[in-house]
Amino acid sequence: MHSLRFLFAAILALAAGAAIAQTPTQAYQPEIGQLGKDVVWVPTPPRLIERMLQMADTTSKDLVVDLGSGDGRIPIAAAKRFGARALGVEYDHELVQRTRPGITILLI
Repeated sequence: MHSLRFLFAAILALAAGAAIAQTPTQAYQPEIGQLGKDVVWVPTPPRLIERMLQMADTTSKDLVVDLGSGDGRIPIAAAKRFGARALGVEYDHELVQRTRPGITILLI
């Protein structure tokens, strides 16, 4: 449970500092290959995330850090499936906003 609180606090801190909240006219929907600040966003498929974390022998003793975490799927999987502490760092505040439903699910 401690790792989930840590993950939630880290993502909230990133979201708070990312940008001033704006009311979008329609729901934000990221697209594979969309341009970012310096890179193109391409989400990692869930099966590949699972395999990468397995190959790394991820356990509850680990801290998984994902730079450019996009919608947070790697840190969420590390915390949820492997019990690891996890930190996702993302520049695009709209992608961070998409992470919040995943965090809510983990805390229920």
